[in-house]
Amino acid sequence: MVLPTTRADGAPARPPDPVIRDIAGKISTPEGYRVEILEGVIVVSPPPLVRHAAIASRLARAVTTDAIELVSAVTVRDERTGDDLVPDVLATSTEALARDAGTIPPDLVLLVAEIVGPLGGAVDRVTKASRYALSGIPLCLLVEPAKRRTTLYSHPEDGEYLTLHRVPFGHRLPLPDPFGVDLDTGEF
Repeated sequence: MVLPTTRADGAPARPPDPVIRDIAGKISTPEGYRVEILEGVIVVSPPPLVRHAAIASRLARAVTTDAIELVSAVTVRDERTGDDLVPDVLATSTEALARDAGTIPPDLVLLVAEIVGPLGGAVDRVTKASRYALSGIPLCLLVEPAKRRTTLYSHPEDGEYLTLHRVPFGHRLPLPDPFGVDLDTGEF
């Protein structure tokens, strides 16, 4: 098992802590709240705003096929890092969704998407994006309604995405295979 040597902020990484995961699993939250483990820290997030849900729905319509589905409220569990990440939406194969498990490993995830809310900018843009890259998730889509832009990160290596493609809302953003579609960001 190879563990990451640094966190997103450059500090030394901690090994996965089973106590943290156990505590996170016992946290009772109101409906819609999410519990995540990011770099060994338990994070509780409130439910998304209505616009956030609308963007997630539009994104799902744009990229869902017979073989690929977008889902929300699914935890990506990376056993290497100890992270339990809950992206706003993730794309995976319909076959992977047939698994009878409470989490999904990062190697079955094709794309994660974060829709940045009023308070989540730094966490979504920096911390979560680097954790997704560290987990080897091939594509990370960041939708920023306040900045009216969408960014696609790709080619993860050593905890960062090497390529980014950013467009303002209203422009098309090409999603590579297995999606092979031009995402109409004007719908966001």
